[in-house]
Amino acid sequence: TLQESQWEAFASNIGTWEGSLARYGRDGQYLERSATVLYVYVDGEEDAKRIADGEAPDRLCLVLRRCESGKDAEQLYIRGTDLLSRGMAFGPAGDMCSGSVYLTRGTPLYVEQNLNYRGPGNEVQGRSRLIVIYDDELRLKSFSLFREQPRGERAKSAF
Repeated sequence: TLQESQWEAFASNIGTWEGSLARYGRDGQYLERSATVLYVYVDGEEDAKRIADGEAPDRLCLVLRRCESGKDAEQLYIRGTDLLSRGMAFGPAGDMCSGSVYLTRGTPLYVEQNLNYRGPGNEVQGRSRLIVIYDDELRLKSFSLFREQPRGERAKSAF
């Protein structure tokens, strides 16, 4: 099913992604840069076994750590979650496009695009994530650029 293929593409991002976040204001003015580490991982022995067997896990956890400030953002996704209805669409190689599903005045809007760079053997060697944020009047508020590369051995899977 489409829902299952989206989940498998999401799971292909399992691993540790090290990089930096650069933030810019609405006028393109540079605001700040900070080192980041994004952890996409399974939480539990059953899901670790599924990955080892080449299957998609049932739960995925995401933690984004801003190294200098120690601020973390955490999210948990459970298999069966309709990722498309949550504004997340994945390509077969794990590339992602994300954003608000509904566009209404009075509600902030964000759009995220994730592009993977592939090297020999089609392995992901790095990626860029652009996040554009609009205010509740739908005017550009800011944008952020993440540049990341996999750290260490990323989880391998057959899907």
